[in-house]
Amino acid sequence: MTEGGERRRTPKGIRAKKGRVSKRSKGKVARKAREDALSEEAEPEASHSRRVAARWTPSLVAPGWTVVPDFFLSNYHRLVPPLTNLEALLVIHLIRYKWDDRAPRPAYKTLAKSMGLTDAAVRAHARKLEQKGYLQRRVQVGAPNLFFLEPLFTALETLQKKVEREKDKEAEEKAEKERWDDEK
Repeated sequence: MTEGGERRRTPKGIRAKKGRVSKRSKGKVARKAREDALSEEAEPEASHSRRVAARWTPSLVAPGWTVVPDFFLSNYHRLVPPLTNLEALLVIHLIRYKWDDRAPRPAYKTLAKSMGLTDAAVRAHARKLEQKGYLQRRVQVGAPNLFFLEPLFTALETLQKKVEREKDKEAEEKAEKERWDDEK
């Protein structure tokens, strides 16, 4: 749909409203992404080891995969306050349902089943993330909650800048030490 309100045509000829993706086209996009990950032609310039299927197995990635930044995996425990392992796992499960800039909205029951926990345990972890300031939830009557992860993203980006400054400082100190050693 353009700003004037008329519909637009998607590349595959499916009519959709601007900013909204139908479940049908979401499924097609997800299927295409899975096929690309399994296909040699998907990333001809990338080495074989960079493909998802090469890292796991084609049958394991065929149902889908979740993108998680290495920085999050390596540093969630360094946030202040830090995330617990189960809170980090909950974030990863929430990301599974975040396909664009909109807030994911999986049901607690769905999350609980995926995580092997009870609904109450998942709610408790979500509440802790909210108390720590990393998650905002919007309750919807008759529909799953909306989970806003932007506070976590902001905290991680702040931490990332801090880590980069620390690395720069260490590199400067190392260079200074090497200069002193060379002068001796």
